[in-house]
Amino acid sequence: MDEAAVARVLPYRPGVPGLHLIETVAHLVRGLEPAERARVAAGGDAIPTALTERVKAAATYFPEQGAQLKQAIAHGAEWSRELARLGEPALEASVATLLAKALDVTIEKPKKGSWFSRWFGK
Repeated sequence: MDEAAVARVLPYRPGVPGLHLIETVAHLVRGLEPAERARVAAGGDAIPTALTERVKAAATYFPEQGAQLKQAIAHGAEWSRELARLGEPALEASVATLLAKALDVTIEKPKKGSWFSRWFGK
């Protein structure tokens, strides 16, 4: 089976059996017009309500995955790490925004600082 071809049309993750929430939301974002994708990536009130409702509806099909993702983020995992498997940074930002809204999780911006502060403290 050509898993890459299957992943283009279904929310499938090559090498992992089953369908997946993150890939489902990625498919929704890929189907948007470029201007709409930019609004989603910007976040805030610019996200169409209908799209948010579609993501919430999709999340109901994957309650375990939604709970695992929510728990991982609550325990300090970063969205970038959870979404890296998509392999498209622009897409990852939009998916993170939509999932955060659907799962009622906040997206924390990484702290900026010098290499010295990252190594030695606060």
